[in-house]
Amino acid sequence: MAGAAGGDGLGAGAASTPIRPLAALPRPIGIVCGLAAERDALAPLSEAGDIVIAVSGADPDRATRAAHRLLEAGCKSLMSCGYAGGLDPGMAPGDLFTAESVVRADGERIALQALPGLPVATLFGSDTLITSPDHKAMLHCASSAQAVDMETHRVAAEGRAAGVPVAALRAICDGAGRAMPAFLDGVVRADGRPRIGAVLYGLLANPGQIGALMAVARDERTARQRLASFANDASATRP
Repeated sequence: MAGAAGGDGLGAGAASTPIRPLAALPRPIGIVCGLAAERDALAPLSEAGDIVIAVSGADPDRATRAAHRLLEAGCKSLMSCGYAGGLDPGMAPGDLFTAESVVRADGERIALQALPGLPVATLFGSDTLITSPDHKAMLHCASSAQAVDMETHRVAAEGRAAGVPVAALRAICDGAGRAMPAFLDGVVRADGRPRIGAVLYGLLANPGQIGALMAVARDERTARQRLASFANDASATRP
C-alpha cells in the first residue's frame, strides 16, 4: 500500500490535502456518494458548478444508476466519495485516502485513477453492509484490500464502460475492529438520510446495541469532519 507500507495504516495526519488534488480529472466531474451526510461534507467542491454530486442512498444499484445519469448529463470523469469501512487493522476513523483499484466480489480488479498527494489503498466493493469484525478480517485476507465501501465498484464499472477516468476518495468510518449493529443495514432512505423510525425500532429490539451505535456515531462524525476539511481545502486551491 503506497504511503502506508508494512501495514502501518493511513493516519489522518500522514498527508495534508495536496495542492489541486482534482486537477487531473476532466471537468465536469460527477461524484457519487452513498449518504446525504457525505454529500453535505463535500458540498464546497460543487460551488464552482463544474462538479456535480449525486446521492445513491447506500444502495449499489442506485449507485450504478446515479453514475449513469451523471455521464448522460455530460460528466467527463467520475468519483466515488464518502466513508469506508476499515479492513486493515492499521486504519483508523478519519484516515483519508484515494484508491488505485477496487476489487469486486468475483475477484475482478478495476483500476482507478489515484488522486495526487494522498495515501493510496485498495478498496473492496460490497453490495451489502459489512458489519462484523470477523467478516472484515475475512475480506482483508481474501482480497488484500484495506477498506470497503458500497459504491466504488459500481461507479468504476460505469466509468470503464463509458471510457472515462474514475477516482475514489474515502475516509475511514468504522475501523476493522468495530462491530456495527446489524440493524443499520437498510435504514438509509433513497435520499441518503436515515430512517429514524427504523433505527429506533432496531434499538428497541436490540437495547444492548446502544453502545455500539454511539461508537459508530462518533466514528461517523470523525470521518465527516475529515471529508469536510478536504473539501474546504481542495475548493480553496482549485484551478
